[in-house]
Amino acid sequence: APYGICVNVICPAAVSAAYRRFAEMAPDVAVATAAANPMGRMGDPESDIGGVATFLASEDARYLTGNTLFVDGGGHINGVPWVPDLGPE
Repeated sequence: APYGICVNVICPAAVSAAYRRFAEMAPDVAVATAAANPMGRMGDPESDIGGVATFLASEDARYLTGNTLFVDGGGHINGVPWVPDLGPE
């Protein structure tokens, strides 16, 4: 980071509005998906992922670069569940 530019990536869980619509259409699948997550639930974009983005944008992350942050409750450990493409949010 010779110019002070840090590059990191957040890999969030499937917590989009499209996923929430899917969960409403197939609640049994949503329950099974949440149960498969090591944290036992699906994430919330604001309270679970937003803070990580805020941290990366802060001075506290000044020495953090080249990292991939999985913010998915450990879901990447068991594999990512498939969520259909329901179009734009």
